[in-house]
Amino acid sequence: MAQMSREEVEHHVRSHQTLRGRDLRGLLLDGADLQGGVFERCALGNARLVGARLDGAIFIDCSFNNASLRGATMQEAMLKGGTLDSVDLSETVLIEASLTSLHIRKTRLRDAVLRNAFLTEVKCELADFSGAQLQRAHLSGCAFLVCVMNDCEAGFLQASKTDFTGSSLTGARLDRAVLLGANFAMTRLGGASLRGCPMNNANFFSADLREALFTKSNMEGCHLLGVNAEGAQFDGANLRKAFLGEGNFTGAVFDGAHLIEAVTEGASFQNASFEGARR
Repeated sequence: MAQMSREEVEHHVRSHQTLRGRDLRGLLLDGADLQGGVFERCALGNARLVGARLDGAIFIDCSFNNASLRGATMQEAMLKGGTLDSVDLSETVLIEASLTSLHIRKTRLRDAVLRNAFLTEVKCELADFSGAQLQRAHLSGCAFLVCVMNDCEAGFLQASKTDFTGSSLTGARLDRAVLLGANFAMTRLGGASLRGCPMNNANFFSADLREALFTKSNMEGCHLLGVNAEGAQFDGANLRKAFLGEGNFTGAVFDGAHLIEAVTEGASFQNASFEGARR
């Protein structure tokens, strides 16, 4: 790979030339206008693109290890293949961006904006999405393993069969998100809001659901084995055929909930409310 200067990169983008197999490691591109640029198999490790304009840019099989794109705008950008290891994407705007076949590890996406973004076959490990905006984003074949997603805004998120194992979603807002068959095993959802969500057959094994809101959610067939749902609200929820065994539901609210055929063996319901519930 030939090392390039900032001026050469900007010239290639302005001239609509694809940057293929280029060495951009450590390059200072803060504030650069690279909108619509095409980067293929480029190395961007330790590069700085803070506040860069990357709307509509295309990155194919590029590596961004230890790069900083903090506050960059990447609306409708495409990232396909490659790795993002220890990258700073905090406050980055990724509205309607397409992320495909990526491995994201130890990357910071705090307060990033991913509204209406498309994530396909993206595996995230130990990433930080705290305060990120994921409203109406579409996730397909994705995994968020031991990630931090506290206080994220994810209303109407499309996340069927997404794996959130071991992640923290404390205070997250996922109202009306589609979570069919999603895996929340050993997650922390304390104070989170998941109202009106279709989440049939989702797995919450050993999850922390204290004070979480599941009002009017469809939880038919969900697995809540060993959860701590103290003070959680399941009012009006459909828990038909759900498995609540060995769970702690002390002080939980099940008013108007549908609990027919639910398995509750070994669960604690001390001071829980079941007014108008069907059991």
